[in-house]
Amino acid sequence: MKPATKARAALPTIVRRLPAIMAAAVGFYLAAIYAQCIARSCSTSRFEIAFLTSLAVVALVTASSLVAWHRFTAAILGVAIPCFAAVYLFEAVATNPRDRHRAQMLDELRRHRVRGIEAAPQWTPYGFAAGKGMLPLSDGSEVVPLTGPSGRLVLMCQEGARPIATYRADEFGLNNPPEAWRTATRVLFVGDSFTHGACVDNAAHFVHAVRQHHRGTVNLGYSGNGPLIELAGIREYARPLRPAFVFWMYDEANDVLSYSPPSDLDVEISHPILSKYLSQPDFTQNLLARQDLVNAAVNAMAATWAFAAPERTIKQHLLLPTTREVLRDAYVRIRVSLPFVLAHEAPVSDARIAQFAEIVRLAANEVGGWGGRLVFVNLPAHLPACLGRDHPSRQALLDVPRRLGLDLIDLEGPLFDLALAQGAHVIAAQPPCAGHYSEQGYGVVADVLLEYLRIVQGEPLRPFWSASVRPDGGRQLIYAGRVHDRTKPLRP
Repeated sequence: MKPATKARAALPTIVRRLPAIMAAAVGFYLAAIYAQCIARSCSTSRFEIAFLTSLAVVALVTASSLVAWHRFTAAILGVAIPCFAAVYLFEAVATNPRDRHRAQMLDELRRHRVRGIEAAPQWTPYGFAAGKGMLPLSDGSEVVPLTGPSGRLVLMCQEGARPIATYRADEFGLNNPPEAWRTATRVLFVGDSFTHGACVDNAAHFVHAVRQHHRGTVNLGYSGNGPLIELAGIREYARPLRPAFVFWMYDEANDVLSYSPPSDLDVEISHPILSKYLSQPDFTQNLLARQDLVNAAVNAMAATWAFAAPERTIKQHLLLPTTREVLRDAYVRIRVSLPFVLAHEAPVSDARIAQFAEIVRLAANEVGGWGGRLVFVNLPAHLPACLGRDHPSRQALLDVPRRLGLDLIDLEGPLFDLALAQGAHVIAAQPPCAGHYSEQGYGVVADVLLEYLRIVQGEPLRPFWSASVRPDGGRQLIYAGRVHDRTKPLRP
């Protein structure tokens, strides 16, 4: 057969195969963008990475089958096409919790704006940590800010039947009254959302209660903060203030442990700037000296989020952001709400515990360097306790401050005493056992912290307190509270 005849005979075959070739190209493209997303760590959630990996494998197998076109191709297409059609149809119609939260916040911001009140959503340092991003300043430099919008009403969060919690941010973008910085600082707090004040009126929060007795109280807490950001806050903002007491409010739920990985430390330790606070003991971004630049940049970014419609490229839509978030949240809810343990928590690695210990040691040295005391306060995770679950590394992490000779306050005892007496819903902002602490829960925290401050001022030890002598001759105070059996669930 002549070449021209062969070409004419092959042409119908190519035409017949053209749809398959085009579909294969789409499959290879989808597999490529999924793989690129995974390679660039576009998500810190192991569940999301597993989901994208599964889609990449299905897309790759389907595309390869279309190119080869063998007897199993029809069966593969029968599975793959409905799968991708369902996923992308869901992406088109679904709304995720983040979108609903955004809509709620925008409505509230507009109401304040109509009344002439300058308001902004909280803009957390964790957002930069999780995205491995940095904040560009007007002088051309880049930083990871440790504060949020400043000098305006900040909309924080909403839980249960409460309205959206708000506060007037100070000139540093933190939840403090203006006079907090004009009085010699005696007490300073570092921590995450529990310390920031989520999601309760400031008058019911433990920092406010302490401030009523100690006017020089400053709160560096912010939602999403983890151990490295808290160390950074001590170095950047506490060092010039030289407070007598620094309360390190450790969140047992997600600082180092996490029932829905990753933990805060997992995220922070991989950030190119934040990791320097651990690897370089003298590292600082000089944020306090550049606070005006930081404030301007954070306020501008928060305003952009609030009043600019979010835009996503086609590629971003193809990565299924809404579907991934909805499925991830559903997975987390199922995992923590089952009456049995779906998968036992793996112990935290010795290397990670050692990193945490070094972070706490550096913080203790920093505070001790100006003659202050670092007080380690454990805020227990109430949801795992309601499910009768314990973490194999929980006690090892609580032993870190004990071994370092720090004053240690473990609030599990009094909080769970209240929950056992009246039901876990009493201490939870979202009954029966979810969210942050309720007003009663925050009140328990305040009572124990104030009791500690009275003891160091000379009052005798109260029940559940003990004192021992550190190697340097100083006194180590420990509050343990009543010991609870973590394998027996707290009733709602």
